[in-house]
Amino acid sequence: MKKFLFTLCVVMALVMSSCSPKFTDKFYYLDYSRFASQGFFITESPTVPFDYTPVGSVYLEEKSGKKKITAVHNPGYDAIYGEDNSATTKSVYEYASSTTALEAMERFAKENNANGIINLKISSRYEGSQFIVSISGMLIKRK
Repeated sequence: MKKFLFTLCVVMALVMSSCSPKFTDKFYYLDYSRFASQGFFITESPTVPFDYTPVGSVYLEEKSGKKKITAVHNPGYDAIYGEDNSATTKSVYEYASSTTALEAMERFAKENNANGIINLKISSRYEGSQFIVSISGMLIKRK
């Protein structure tokens, strides 16, 4: 009986010690330099040391999911049917990320005559199995 209890204790000690979490470092880096090189200003600060005109507050929510893509095929000219300009539509699964959401925010800002975002806030979450990235901030026009 003592051998059985000793063996059980050893097994339990091994099982319990292998469940401890391991120390790790994880960095998630969002590079703003591509936007800055195109003249688009981004900061997480609510104040900036230059004059600007506020354009408006904006909130973006990007969700992972299926996205339809249309591709036009034009392999050449057919003597009987003319040009082949047929299009195919297919769905691909696209993952939401901070980078793709920030790129969408930049397009929206430029469509609204803004060239910067201040007080930028980025967050992410899961709703069920769907990954969602949210971005908010104030669009500005630098003077």
